[in-house]
Amino acid sequence: MAKKDMEDSLLKKIFEIDSRLSELQDFNSILETTLTEVRKFVHADAGSIYLLEKDMLSIRYAQNDTQKASLREGEPLPYVAFSFPVTEKSIVGYCVISKKILNIADAYDIPETAPYRFNQGSDMVTGYKTKSTIAVPLKVASGRIVGVLQIINALDENKNIRPFTSEDEDFISHFATVAATAIERAESVNLVKSVYREQKLQRIFEIDQQLNEIQDIDVLLESILTEARLIVNADAGSIYEIEGDKLSIKYAQNDTQAKQLKKGEKLPYVSFSFPITEKSVAGYCVKSHTLLNIHDAYNLPEGVPYSFNKNSDLTTGYHTKSMLTIPLKIADSSVLGVLQIINAKDKDGNTIEFDEDAELFITHFAANVANALEHTKSRRDLIETMTSMANMRDPRETGLHVARVSKFSVEIYDRWAFNHGVKEDVKLKFRDFLAIASKCHDFGKIGIEDMILKKPGRFTDEERSIMNGHTCLGAQLFENFHTPVFDMCREVNLRHHEWWDGTNGYPGKVDYLSYEQGTPLPKTEALKGDEIPLSARIVAVADVFDALCHRRVYKDAWTIGDAVSEIQRLSGTQFDPEIVTAFMQIKDRLITISDSMN
Repeated sequence: MAKKDMEDSLLKKIFEIDSRLSELQDFNSILETTLTEVRKFVHADAGSIYLLEKDMLSIRYAQNDTQKASLREGEPLPYVAFSFPVTEKSIVGYCVISKKILNIADAYDIPETAPYRFNQGSDMVTGYKTKSTIAVPLKVASGRIVGVLQIINALDENKNIRPFTSEDEDFISHFATVAATAIERAESVNLVKSVYREQKLQRIFEIDQQLNEIQDIDVLLESILTEARLIVNADAGSIYEIEGDKLSIKYAQNDTQAKQLKKGEKLPYVSFSFPITEKSVAGYCVKSHTLLNIHDAYNLPEGVPYSFNKNSDLTTGYHTKSMLTIPLKIADSSVLGVLQIINAKDKDGNTIEFDEDAELFITHFAANVANALEHTKSRRDLIETMTSMANMRDPRETGLHVARVSKFSVEIYDRWAFNHGVKEDVKLKFRDFLAIASKCHDFGKIGIEDMILKKPGRFTDEERSIMNGHTCLGAQLFENFHTPVFDMCREVNLRHHEWWDGTNGYPGKVDYLSYEQGTPLPKTEALKGDEIPLSARIVAVADVFDALCHRRVYKDAWTIGDAVSEIQRLSGTQFDPEIVTAFMQIKDRLITISDSMN
């Protein structure tokens, strides 16, 4: 084809698409048409459209033929939503700042001199391989950049990936102007909605930063549920984690039911699990890797494989209607759990359906928390490995004991914090660190020799003193890690056997760094009262309560009533009276947790 004919064909195509776009008012339809037509003309496998929102670039639409081919008929691509600052370090950010087109032959082989780099995160999550890519700023007549059009993996007639040609550049550049104008028009029509979305997306970005600071995965899951409900103004919700071939509920929240409680009380502790199958709403989300937006849980569309389990509603008297359920994925695209949000509310408190905005926000939120989930999961796996090592050494301890002590400690602290009016941000950070530190409370037993650690009978005085040295050994394990969470791990290991009145506790005011493994613990001045860190005073109660309630090789399990009475009896001597007060206020909840974790 002659050059003039090619130019005429290109202009004709652009004119046709311009006419189609001018008829569209719906924002998503404009983005879909733009991406579809450009990819079709240059024979590209995939592409994305990013919109500039204040100083952030947010992906708003994506297509990928390779990934679509692996889905069932009619099944949509998983929507990956994320935002990032506009800087020269990213390809699309560079396009915005330079206002230039970028044509990259190999995204994984960008010259070192270039200021930008290809972000491999999306490929890692999806398993896709990006090679050739072309990115064009979407610039309107005034010169303002509204976003970036990125087209990925041009294909030749044999479906092999090829570089984008200069002709491809010409077409995409011309078309980008047409698309930018259509987007600007849609923005003006949807200005109010856009401002609302910008505020929500910015809030999600801020929440993501906060969640990334959380250390413990259980605390993170609870925070994810809380923040997700706030984002879409939902009355209730649950969060589930995959454990083997089952989904187990981790947290449930319900504002309607919570309003009926006394101040400081929590909803009853709920614990149950069920097989991961397509028959449940949450199971279907795990199997399909897709979001489900159910308008009426009691009136599901015909032909769906899942059904709504009404048991919880029947038990509590609550009425579930609208439900938004989404799988929680981590960086390798595997599903860690499920986030389920229930009963969207309008400004007057009426239950309504979750709309497209709610889907966008929750999808964006779920994608943004993937890194936080990955980090906390890795940290938990490490702690569980170390706990398993300790369990192998000490037959008297179990992983369930450690998990229960952690749960008890956080619950006791929550009530203590309410009693003392602790600010929410302070409370969140402390309970996060405590959840981890309490799991590590007996790590020092790894350093106790077997003839003492595994002795079935009573210890001699010397053996007991050597055994008590596990507090110093545990603290030494964390000596070279200087972060707030590891500081608490160190103080819990060292101080959770101190006594409130300073009579029988250990190790006291010892130089724990000079303590030598296998030697008796030196006698020192005791710690007492507030000299003992709050974290250790809490773990002391949680540890003893659980030890009393469960059988050990050297004793039978006590009854719950006797164990509670013993904690009360030791108030003011072994235990901080205010910690015991908090314990007694929530003892029924602790018993429920204990029963569910046996």
